Amino acid sequence: MVKMRRDTQNKKQTEKNDKAQDDHYRAIKQVRLTNRVKQSPALANNALELKRQRKNSLQRGRDNMKYLENDYLNKKAMMEFNVAKRPLLVE
Repeated sequence: MVKMRRDTQNKKQTEKNDKAQDDHYRAIKQVRLTNRVKQSPALANNALELKRQRKNSLQRGRDNMKYLENDYLNKKAMMEFNVAKRPLLVE
């Protein structure tokens, strides 16, 4: 009876050790896989790069719009000046 109980306890202990060892190996493999995926250039996250490019693009658009607006205002002022210098038809 005692021998059967000890055998059962040993069997349970062996199964427990095997399960712990399998869990340990599984965790190591998961860490290795995670590191490998992080290093993979095909799966790199480029969200920050896209955000930076979008920000730069919007800034270039604003700068271009400001330049065009200033150019338009300069041309308009020049036309008003030229019109003011011309003689009127009734003179």
